[in-house]
Amino acid sequence: MISFRIWTRQFIEDNNAIGDLARDIEDDSNFPKKNDYNTLLDYLKESNACDSAIDTLKESWNEYLLSEVTA
Repeated sequence: MISFRIWTRQFIEDNNAIGDLARDIEDDSNFPKKNDYNTLLDYLKESNACDSAIDTLKESWNEYLLSEVTA
């Protein structure tokens, strides 16, 4: 199973919310490497991320899990 952080890289060029999140993750050297939803969510909240970024994390995490089940 690849990490969420690596999984998001496929969206870096996308002009949508998940692309924005992927670019933010790639540019943030402090973004957690631990592949744990609650750790990532806590990090965004502690970083004062906007509500849409948090919503995007929730939605993309679900997509990530589904992609790993169907892979």
